[in-house]
Amino acid sequence: MKKLFIISIILCFINIFNISFWYSDFWENVIEYQKYIEIRNNLVRKFNFFDKSKLQNIKNKVKNQKCYQYKIWEDYILSPICLLNWQIPKLSMQDALKTSWQYVDAFDNSYDLKRKYFEYHWANPIFENKVQNLLPLYDYSIINEYLLISLNYKNIMIKIPKNIIAINTMKDFSYYVVWKDLWNQWKCWLQNYMVAYNSLDNLILKPWEKFNINKHISYLPWYCHIWRYKEPFYGWVCWASTQLFRVALLSPDLNIIERENHSKRRVYYYAEYIYWDDAGIYWDIKNLTIKNEWDKSIMFKTLSSKDRKYNYLVWISSQKSNKYTMIKKEQTWPLSAEVKKTIMDKNSMTESKNKVFVSKYKKKHYWMN
Repeated sequence: MKKLFIISIILCFINIFNISFWYSDFWENVIEYQKYIEIRNNLVRKFNFFDKSKLQNIKNKVKNQKCYQYKIWEDYILSPICLLNWQIPKLSMQDALKTSWQYVDAFDNSYDLKRKYFEYHWANPIFENKVQNLLPLYDYSIINEYLLISLNYKNIMIKIPKNIIAINTMKDFSYYVVWKDLWNQWKCWLQNYMVAYNSLDNLILKPWEKFNINKHISYLPWYCHIWRYKEPFYGWVCWASTQLFRVALLSPDLNIIERENHSKRRVYYYAEYIYWDDAGIYWDIKNLTIKNEWDKSIMFKTLSSKDRKYNYLVWISSQKSNKYTMIKKEQTWPLSAEVKKTIMDKNSMTESKNKVFVSKYKKKHYWMN
């Protein structure tokens, strides 16, 4: 029995030695992603002197090789052929946003607050410079092709951080964006807006699920109590409800079930940017209810600009839609107006659905310059 125990201990040590030897040998053939980018950038400057005829010979030798992928802790180890054939791992929408939302700086498109007629497809995120310089993972250039083929031929693998994989995943998403300026607001107003606005962060709507913002923001802590008596929510949360309404206008897959306008046209806390597309909420009398008519779950995210002057409300879906929206804001009478949302099919370029939201105001609050 003693001998058996000693033999098993010896075999265990041999296995550990073999594993550690393999592990150290494995890492000798792995380069960091930053190093790969550095080599690629240097190659761009030198590539004019390279004999491009050699590329096809090398390509023929590696084109049928298998793509190897390993996940070690939070990093991904990929063979270069994976990048070449665009066989890159994808994260779930929640995981990708959780990992790399912090690197989003702004968006290249958003709800047009000033124009009365515009069309909207989707927006793309603009990432911080420190990660923007590490993108793209792969571009379809002969230089990048040569580099990846050469690395693969030498059995060198690339270690890619999770945040780069997440950013690559995020580029496939659709973003519908509405921004709000935070110009010179009274502290109490701003606090109530921020309580309601922040409550929308990470909100997930499942397919065909309805969402009522009145219920969602009722009795949240940290409201600034402008009046002595207790209410479900307080003044100026309508900034958040109006952002949500405008996001729903942009999205071809969000249906607006209920919406009410304010009693006064161009409410002054909207600054210069209100063209009958506001959404007033009050107790259960004025409601804003939307419905997800996409066959996948969607997610809401909030983002403040670096200078804290703007807040973005973003609706995100995990893939690009084959539809887009056209928005028309039209004054029909001095104290009434219509906002028309038209959903267009990209393939047939025909109208698939439209909906009109009527606004009737009791009086003007002020004339816009």
